[in-house]
Amino acid sequence: MFNTKLPGHFDRLLSRGGVIFLLLVWAVVETFLPKTFRDYYFLFFFSIAALIYACAQHRKGAYMLLAGQTISLGMRLVITVSPVMKNQISYLLRVMRYSKLFNLPLAVCCMLLINSLFAEKFSESEALAEKLEQTNQELETKVLERTSALKNQQRQKNTFMMNVFHDLRTPLFILRGCTERIKSFPHQLQPELPVMEERLDFTQHLVDDLFLMAKLEDRQVILETERVPLGSLVSKVTKACLVVSEKKDVALIYTIIDDCITWGDEFRLEQAFQNLITNAIYYTRPGGSVCVELKSYGSMAFISVTDTGVGILPEDLDKIFDRYYRVSGKDKHQSSGLGLAIAQEIIQQHNGKITVKSNIGKGTVFTLQLPVIPQ
Repeated sequence: MFNTKLPGHFDRLLSRGGVIFLLLVWAVVETFLPKTFRDYYFLFFFSIAALIYACAQHRKGAYMLLAGQTISLGMRLVITVSPVMKNQISYLLRVMRYSKLFNLPLAVCCMLLINSLFAEKFSESEALAEKLEQTNQELETKVLERTSALKNQQRQKNTFMMNVFHDLRTPLFILRGCTERIKSFPHQLQPELPVMEERLDFTQHLVDDLFLMAKLEDRQVILETERVPLGSLVSKVTKACLVVSEKKDVALIYTIIDDCITWGDEFRLEQAFQNLITNAIYYTRPGGSVCVELKSYGSMAFISVTDTGVGILPEDLDKIFDRYYRVSGKDKHQSSGLGLAIAQEIIQQHNGKITVKSNIGKGTVFTLQLPVIPQ
């Protein structure tokens, strides 16, 4: 009780001195009160004490009930003491006494408190209902977005599979035509061999890419990690791609600004680099150039592949790494359409990433980032 806090100066009433003072005052006052008043004083002070404690605990509506109870019991006290103080009681006091109007202030305060509590609960229920509706709308939006993404992914898979079936059927038709001509004209075997060999190579390349992509998706490719010097690896891959660039009359240049070392699978990294460089050569017109540059900044190595090719449309930039997306309008016999997806998957499994910037008609820049080993 002595630790209970009351607002303002009333806090002193619940101190040890304050309680002793109130008891002494009450002992003196009680001797002057009539016996009829003793029927009410216990209820009066008990109610007041309970409401004061509720106010100290900051209970909702406690101040309102305290005011109503104080007024009601004060009116009761006036009605009780009035006959003692005067010889006769007034008509108004008799009406209040027999009609129990002295309970009206407390009843009004109780009614106001109940209405306030109901209004508050109703407001809370409305707020909860609004929040629930908003949550349902957000969930519905997420479900629609997820459904749309799944439909789009399924549509891309179907398109990709149609392209694969077309790419597989075309070499088969060519090989069948070659075999038919060989059967009809056995002496013309030599002219047909290069065509058959080229189609078989493409089919083999397509099947290998499909198999590798499936293994990368399922994390079934085991990386044989070791220290990989990126400078020598970039030089090795670029020189290997010179055959392709010279055949298409595209200048291929590489620059090693900062030689650094990463931790990874050298064979898979070589495969990713080669896919990026050959892709740049493929989309560069004859007479153009492809520049490969290696540099480091902080704890990351940056390998950029810049071409002067046709560029990529803005709406296609976020799709070129999609494993089920293939750019239309290009010769499908020269690429499986999986090179960039495979490169990205390999780099991501090496804790790196690939970014791309492009301008239509001016060229594209692929930037590959890999963590380096401090030397």
